Amino acid sequence: MTTGPDFRYYGRPVGMYDESAQVGNCPASMTPSEDKDRMPLPRRRARAETIVALVAIAAFLNVLPNDYCYDDFAIVADSAKINEPGGWSEIWTTDHWSAAKDDGPGRDLLYRPVSLSTHRLIRIGFGSGPFAHHLANVLLHACLCVMLVRLCRHVGGSERSAVIAGILFAVLPIHTEAVAPIVGRSDLLATFGVLCAVLAHRRSLGAGGSAAIVRWRFFAALAAFVALASKESGVAVIALVPLFDALWSKRDGNAGVESPPRRRTLRRTLYLLAPLVLYIALRYHALDGTFYQTPPLTKTVNVLVDAPLWQRSLGVVQLWGIYWAKTVWPAVLSIKYTINSLRLATGPFDAHVLIGAFALMGLLALCVSTWKRGGKIFAVLTLALLVSYLPTSNVLVLMRVFVAERTWYLPSVWLVMIVALIAAPIMSRRITWVVFGLVAMAMIGRCWVRSSEWRNNGVLYAAAVTDQPHGAGALQLLGHWLVDRDGLIDGVGFLNRAIEIDPGFTDAHRSLGQAHLRAGNRPVALKHLQIADMQVRGHDPTVAALARVSRELSMRDTELARLENLA
Repeated sequence: MTTGPDFRYYGRPVGMYDESAQVGNCPASMTPSEDKDRMPLPRRRARAETIVALVAIAAFLNVLPNDYCYDDFAIVADSAKINEPGGWSEIWTTDHWSAAKDDGPGRDLLYRPVSLSTHRLIRIGFGSGPFAHHLANVLLHACLCVMLVRLCRHVGGSERSAVIAGILFAVLPIHTEAVAPIVGRSDLLATFGVLCAVLAHRRSLGAGGSAAIVRWRFFAALAAFVALASKESGVAVIALVPLFDALWSKRDGNAGVESPPRRRTLRRTLYLLAPLVLYIALRYHALDGTFYQTPPLTKTVNVLVDAPLWQRSLGVVQLWGIYWAKTVWPAVLSIKYTINSLRLATGPFDAHVLIGAFALMGLLALCVSTWKRGGKIFAVLTLALLVSYLPTSNVLVLMRVFVAERTWYLPSVWLVMIVALIAAPIMSRRITWVVFGLVAMAMIGRCWVRSSEWRNNGVLYAAAVTDQPHGAGALQLLGHWLVDRDGLIDGVGFLNRAIEIDPGFTDAHRSLGQAHLRAGNRPVALKHLQIADMQVRGHDPTVAALARVSRELSMRDTELARLENLA
């Protein structure tokens, strides 16, 4: 065992890594006698990390030939911020969607300058193709898996539990929604910033001398800013670093007794105020005095809009259950969930409400049972899971989407660690590793199937309609894509179906108006464009299309009047 400062874990000293650490009262997954027959510990750890990284790459290797998809076009491929000179200042002083084609007062107000900066750097270094962007996502995912392995060791997990956690995180199919789309890098970078901040702060606790402590906490502060400025959910880092600091607290060398944990932790983590204040100031300036997005306009984008308090509360538990269900059984992974593809829970016996409730009760029972036996790690990981999930849970602010699987990327870090710490003691026989390997291979297969659906927009939208044949959002996406490629008849058919399902679907009315305008059906185009304009005022493409159709109708009426006079 490599020893370090006298940290306290379950009331006993442990080093920076403790190979014989136990989880609660579970036996260590590897005994010192077993170590004698194995390679040296540093080599074994390096080999484990290499295996985890290779598994992560293998799980998403078929992402590399994919094209740009969905938001990749507006944010990366067609964005002036990414592709034109002078874009650096706009990246840091304007919101995420300010250069998108659908600019307007109703656009989603996001501020993610670090994510956009990485897109621009890759564009400068490797050109305009999507390959380098996809490669960066896959390698970043592999890097995060290795960081998770190291963090699992730091919280007292054995080498076995660390490897299990790393492989599980590497192959979870729900992670395709973060790795496959290029814009999913915001979730990857936010998670990268969180893990870097926690690990750097851990190193500062064991650093010798004030200079080393300052250096490691500077790195932690920088990583915290990366998390914040990559995606809004990165704000969880401000709570996660103190949470793990409390777990890793050490004795006061002068008094020889424990100092009050709250005061000690707060004192050691005050430096996190620096990146937080800087981020808030930049965000406030970029969003013109707005800190967060106002609620969505219709239930099409978030089914919680206008829901009574009791149903909104059920919806929060339902969403929690949906993510748990998709982690275990990812039968359907989709780009968009809207009316008919997802219904808000109407009672406590909704399937996903029950799954969410049982998952929460199970975690709480695990925390209580291990806490009574002196184990704190499950309580800490459960709190980390809840804190990471909170920003996207719709509890504090309604999100622009109700379900988006890639928002589960950061919370699943703590989930796989919980599973690994529980599973490690029973993974002592070869047969259990064979079963684990078969499960991991099945997950990789599911990742490949879903990644292949991200090949291009046509395949992606068709897959969404196949999975959700009555989903208004999926129908609108495929219909709009077909209209843009001169598939007017089929495209208009899908758009009409979307409006039949949701008559207030603004995007569908807008797409249908533009489709009829292209086909020369000006009166019908005018009707749908007017509906879209009434629902969302000031949308530039809609206003321009309305002006065009009004002008063409006026010219037609003038010509008809002239012909009547001649007759």
